[in-house]
Amino acid sequence: SIPGIPLGTDPAALQTADNSLILPLYRWNPAAFSYESVTELKFSEGYWALTINPEGTTLQIAVSSANSYSRTLQPGWNMIGGVSQVSDFTNPQDDPDNSIIAGTLYGWNPTNFSYQAKTEIAPGQGYWVLTLAECQLTVGGDATVPTAPQVIPDPEMVISLNLSAGDWHQNLKIGLDQSAAAGLEPMDRALPPIGPQAEDYQAHLVSGQYRLRRDIRPITDQMVSWQIRLSSPEPVQLTVDNQEIPAGQELIISDGQME
Repeated sequence: SIPGIPLGTDPAALQTADNSLILPLYRWNPAAFSYESVTELKFSEGYWALTINPEGTTLQIAVSSANSYSRTLQPGWNMIGGVSQVSDFTNPQDDPDNSIIAGTLYGWNPTNFSYQAKTEIAPGQGYWVLTLAECQLTVGGDATVPTAPQVIPDPEMVISLNLSAGDWHQNLKIGLDQSAAAGLEPMDRALPPIGPQAEDYQAHLVSGQYRLRRDIRPITDQMVSWQIRLSSPEPVQLTVDNQEIPAGQELIISDGQME
C-alpha cells in the first residue's frame, strides 16, 4: 500500500530500473467479488504486486505524509492500506462498532506462500479485513471514543491440523463448543480470497461462501465432520497432536476410500 498520499498516481512510476516489478498491480472489488487491474494509485488501498526478483524488490514513491484515513468498507472481504506510521488494529475504529469480524486482519507472507493474522497495520503493507455489513473504517489517528474490544471465549475443544510441503505450510483448526452456531460465527477464523495469480499450494476448511482456517462446530451427540480442500503439486505432510483429542473421542481422517 502507499504509506501516504501519493504525489504521482500512475502505477508505472513504481517500476524499477531492472524491471523486476511485473505490472499491472491488482486491487480487490468487493462488490464484484473479483480482482481489477490498478490504473490509479490511492491512499488507503491495498494492492497485490508481483516481482520476479528472488531477493524481493524495493519500490519508491513520493508521498505526502498522512497519519490517518477513513473509508467505507463493503460487506465481505476488503483490501486496505496503511498510514505513515504503525497503527494498532486490536480494536478497529469501525462504525457501526464491531462491524469488522474479530481476527480477520491478514497480511501476506511471500516466503511461505500463506496468509498471516495481524494485530497492527504497518506502513507500505496491504491487508485484508472482513466485515459482514457496510461500515466506515478509520485507520490511524486518535480514537475519539475508546471502546472495549470484542471478547471472544476460547472454544472448549480445538484440534490443530498442520499441513506442510517444502517451504509451504498451513495450520488449520477444527473444534467444538457448546455456544457455537452453524455458519460463520465469532469463534471461526476466515481466510481471504486467493490471490490474482493461482496459488500452487492451498488448504482451507470448507464452510459456505468463506474459506476458513478455524471452524468451530456445536457440540452434539452425533458425529461431526469437517471438509478440507487441499491443492499441492507435491505430497503434503499432515501432523496432528493426539494430545489435543479429548479422552473418549476419536478423530477419523478420510481421503477417498482410505481412513
